[in-house]
Amino acid sequence: MIKVDTYKYIKDLHIKERKSIRYISRETGLSRQTIRKILYGSVEEATQYKRNVPPPAPPSKEQREVGQ
Repeated sequence: MIKVDTYKYIKDLHIKERKSIRYISRETGLSRQTIRKILYGSVEEATQYKRNVPPPAPPSKEQREVGQ
């Protein structure tokens, strides 16, 4: 998995330093296709944290009776 720092580094090389995709590929060791996906794809969607926690269970009958 590629870290967020790597995404920023790749974008900085391409946009600020005007380096080619081939050069970035050699620098990072990632494929040119992966570099293209990072540059032209939606990085925000790929880097968002998604929590996989099931919703809480409804209170049982015993718990509701104790609360009253």
